Amino acid sequence: MSAGASSNPDAVMQDVVEAIVQIGEVETPYRRAGRGRATLLLLDATQPDRDRVFRRLAAEGLVIEPLVLPDATDWPRWLRGVVDGLGLDRPDLAVSAGLEAGGRSFVETDPDRAGRLLVIDGVDP
Repeated sequence: MSAGASSNPDAVMQDVVEAIVQIGEVETPYRRAGRGRATLLLLDATQPDRDRVFRRLAAEGLVIEPLVLPDATDWPRWLRGVVDGLGLDRPDLAVSAGLEAGGRSFVETDPDRAGRLLVIDGVDP
């Protein structure tokens, strides 16, 4: 666990910050919570238990979740803009199973901007 991270996933919801990052003319709202190593959380609309996934990751470190994702064709440019716009240093990417291909492509083609790829296909109780 990262220094300063909470071991209680429910406690981190008190520290959620909502903001906007602007990439060109595109504004992307996001929420963040936690402290420590950054994980960029990218979930598609079919992902169950979004808040639970967010809380779990925030209990372990800093989690940033864009609340709106672009079309797949705009994804690589948009994701580079989010990482650079937020000043993130090689964040891990945690993605829904349906976004795995885009996440894998980003990690492989932009290794200076991305850390590990974590695929979320469910959440343990």
